[in-house]
Amino acid sequence: MDASQVVAAVLKVVAAGLVLTLMGSLLREMRGEWGTVVRLVGGALLLLWLIRPLAGAVAALDRLAQLGSIPGAYLGLLLRILGMAYLTTLAARVAYDSGESHLGARIELAGKIAVLVLAVPLITLITKSLLALIPS
Repeated sequence: MDASQVVAAVLKVVAAGLVLTLMGSLLREMRGEWGTVVRLVGGALLLLWLIRPLAGAVAALDRLAQLGSIPGAYLGLLLRILGMAYLTTLAARVAYDSGESHLGARIELAGKIAVLVLAVPLITLITKSLLALIPS
């Protein structure tokens, strides 16, 4: 996917998200349970809509890793870190939207700790690479 296709996909998601937000707000006022259903189903559909651009980004990262002779394990680690960050952000937002701000803050903290722990091998690789460039 090129940049214009990604922008078009994101614009579609934004437009659909705004429409779903309006529908969810209206339905929540009239029939609370249907507003919740619209929000959940709409959120899932919006995420599914972004699978193609995400697959393109993963493929681009894979090509960059191959060009830089970076082992595949590090690319997998980077993708796990990104996935962890996005997943914890999504879970924290759900908690905040449900009025559970303390729980949302703990989810965010857990995500930050997980990212830090998972990033240690990448930080080590970068440090070793930089030290190899400095003449002894």
